[in-house]
Amino acid sequence: MGHSSPAGSGEALLLRALEAQKARDLAGAEVLYRDALKVVPNHADALHMLGVIRMERGDDAEAARLIMTALDETNWQIGSMQHNLGLALSRMLTAQPLPHSRRQQPSPRRTPSNPVSGHAGATVSVVLPVYNHERYVGDAIRSVLAQDVPPLELIVIDDGSTDQSASAARQALEGASIPCHFLVRENRGAAATLNQAVQLARGDFIQPLNSDDLLGPGRLSAMLRCVAETGAELAFSAVDCIDAAGSRIDEFDDPRVFALRCSQSNIADSETVGLSFIAANPAVSTGNLFFSRALFDRVGGFQDLRYHHDWDFVLRALWHTEPEYIGKVLYRYRFHERNTISELGPAKREEVDTMMGSFLQEALSRAPTHALAPCVANWGSTIIETIFSNGLARLIPRTTMTDFYQRIVAAQPTHLGAGITVVTG
Repeated sequence: MGHSSPAGSGEALLLRALEAQKARDLAGAEVLYRDALKVVPNHADALHMLGVIRMERGDDAEAARLIMTALDETNWQIGSMQHNLGLALSRMLTAQPLPHSRRQQPSPRRTPSNPVSGHAGATVSVVLPVYNHERYVGDAIRSVLAQDVPPLELIVIDDGSTDQSASAARQALEGASIPCHFLVRENRGAAATLNQAVQLARGDFIQPLNSDDLLGPGRLSAMLRCVAETGAELAFSAVDCIDAAGSRIDEFDDPRVFALRCSQSNIADSETVGLSFIAANPAVSTGNLFFSRALFDRVGGFQDLRYHHDWDFVLRALWHTEPEYIGKVLYRYRFHERNTISELGPAKREEVDTMMGSFLQEALSRAPTHALAPCVANWGSTIIETIFSNGLARLIPRTTMTDFYQRIVAAQPTHLGAGITVVTG
């Protein structure tokens, strides 16, 4: 190889292996990684990448073993390694679930609080936090006033806007045929404003609305009918995305819209509506939520998160209820130059990691609170597979991942010869 030390020749082999891997010569790359490991035993990168290749070639058990060794060599400090270990383990679980692991049937997909009468005759309060949306807030208010079933009340709080949002809101509220409450105060943030508005509300159910979005025609009547028929305490609907001018955005014209559309389409592939929130936020926005005031009180309101207070609220609500999804478009989510959904950077990822880390801690250890609550005790291999396949293994503590690895490997069949299979463990 032209290097003066074994380590040097090992690094050269690693570079050649990586080039072969990038060229999709997996067989050649595997040979080179194994040669590198002969020169530099237990080289973490070589073990990891060899594990990735074995996974791509269908040997998930060997892939998991190699990546586990790489993680031990790096003291479990490399998130990408833990991510790939989760992918390998999820594939193993797909082929062979853990023993005594219950896979819940997807129907029924809810646990009504009162399956006989549901929430017949329930009232709804619309709460509308406003912040620097002078161009849009009037249309948002008019979408409430145009509902075929009027709400009990509309509560509007201007959260310290620095533009003319308050004036635009006042103008849109003039002559309203329903009780309207309007408050202007200093800026406290979206979550605090939502919580304050809900505390002021008198309705049995709460319909939030972002001040740059729109309620679709007939939304309130559809939501009230849904909770009356099912007894659900949390519901949301399909969403259309619109631009600053209010025109519908085709999902194939904008990758952000396509991603949101996929998050809702994936509900059909999930065991339940609630479990689909592990992969993403299919509700899309706070304004697409419809929940009982009693559920809000049990969950404890919205946490002070910049990007994902809506997603976090639903994850915490899953311990109390199973959400309902209405496949009809009843909410219009607006994309414009100031959407937080378009922001990038480490702060957004850190918020997701903190939120999902808290959720996973409970999902992996909490006792069931109802039949469809998102915990291992209810779902066994199904929820573990869902967590791993969605790249969340990197957020799980080392000891827990090691335990899952040992249990999953022990459950795999061992082939001793033609027609002979022994299940270990």
